[in-house]
Amino acid sequence: FLIKFIGVLMAIMFASELINEEFNKKTIQILRTTPIRPLEIILYRYIAGVVCMFTILTVTSLIYYVIIMMNAGLYGIKEELDILFLVIKLLLLESVAYIGIFILISVYFDKPFFLGIIYWMLWEMIVSGGNYQQITVSHYLNSVLFQGLENMGWDVLTKDYGLMKSAGNETVDLVTDPFTAAVIIVILALITIGISAKGIERRQF
Repeated sequence: FLIKFIGVLMAIMFASELINEEFNKKTIQILRTTPIRPLEIILYRYIAGVVCMFTILTVTSLIYYVIIMMNAGLYGIKEELDILFLVIKLLLLESVAYIGIFILISVYFDKPFFLGIIYWMLWEMIVSGGNYQQITVSHYLNSVLFQGLENMGWDVLTKDYGLMKSAGNETVDLVTDPFTAAVIIVILALITIGISAKGIERRQF
């Protein structure tokens, strides 16, 4: 929860700075008078946002991991590297998904930070634990986390990650394969980039 929450806040801040500031300072007007297409404007900022967010979160996680495992010595640090790699994988997918979503919000709305928080609290927190969770990013991140821990031999249950839905009097597991989850997140990112590019074109003219 902490990693996701901090990641979401960073994504909202990066997206707001990358896009909304361009409109506030009117620099978007200059960019649109150049041969640079709206898709390029969005894509370059999207890549920059993903790289910055992923780098900051990864370095922080590495430091935190070393501090926690320091008491176990070098052996302990090496022993639990699988967990560290799983966290880094989640951070990458989180960066790819949320930067795209919050750039989209920044393009279409004047108060992206406020709306981004509302989106995360209402959509990613509430819907992700219900029967329609497969239309949220959190579901796919939780699926990757669940499968990763299960593959490591951890005793994990789908209900601990909200990966289930009610079907009459029974519950059905809703775990998405990690590869499929990653593909869906990438597709979502591409869609948000495309729609954001259209949004810039429409706002400009």
